[in-house]
Amino acid sequence: MEKTKEKTKFAFGMFLMIILLSANMRACYTGVGAIVSLIQADLHLNGTLAGLITTIPIFVFAVICPLASSVSGRFGLGRMIAAAIVLIGVGTVLRAFFGVFGLYAGTVIMSVGVGIMNALMVGLIKLRFPAHIGIVTSAYTTVMALTSAVAMSINVAVSGLIGWRGNLAAWAVISLITVFLWFPQAGKEFISMKILSIGNSFSQDALNQNFNEICVAAGKHVIMGNMFIPGCSLERHCRSLEENIPDYTYHKRTDDAPLVNTKGFLLADAIADEPWAVVTFQQASRFSGLPETAEPYLGTLV
Repeated sequence: MEKTKEKTKFAFGMFLMIILLSANMRACYTGVGAIVSLIQADLHLNGTLAGLITTIPIFVFAVICPLASSVSGRFGLGRMIAAAIVLIGVGTVLRAFFGVFGLYAGTVIMSVGVGIMNALMVGLIKLRFPAHIGIVTSAYTTVMALTSAVAMSINVAVSGLIGWRGNLAAWAVISLITVFLWFPQAGKEFISMKILSIGNSFSQDALNQNFNEICVAAGKHVIMGNMFIPGCSLERHCRSLEENIPDYTYHKRTDDAPLVNTKGFLLADAIADEPWAVVTFQQASRFSGLPETAEPYLGTLV
């Protein structure tokens, strides 16, 4: 019971963290468009240079997003997200207080941070909330849209009170808070053990009865899927795969989410659902010890 409570608290905390991370990803650059004229007048920029303030992020995103995922595999998802938030905050401050050079250098640095977040956030959501990807992704995109709308609607008024520099710097406060709260996660490797069992009622029982023991033995976040047909043989598994027959029940479970049960599932779709580290096949006990029930079907499945 205590373990379940801890996992629930962690999942809720991670959800709130994703909301806060999302708040860093749009307002820092979309809201600038509303005050470009103020920046242009203060720094004596021509129209071309002023336009770069809002176009630089687009070009940086195009370069950074394809690279971020591969780099995160080397340095770790938690560290990469922490670095991205720092880049957003540092870039935002540079834009505000370090003249023309700081404006453009800060825009590039901030855009690199946002580009990294664009590439990694969906992966973080899929890893931590595999059973609720749609709900959490909707919350994540909604927060980005809301903060963007707020920035565009208030930046002119706030700049009138504290100047455009103070206005830009104020958005860095969100990054500072986020880095402070994310820091405990930065050193963690968000690695999961992903296991798919393809079998019958025995594999179903193993998932339902032994899941907690599997989580403890793995010592990490566990995602476990089970595709089963009662009394199924390897021959039927093979035929279902080759002929795309949707006759499986698909159970998917993680250590921080309840069991998800889907009927009428294709074997090929379950195999493609996750990058499974382990895939097991099982047939009904009445076929045990009969080599002719294993080959050539097992070889085809593998």
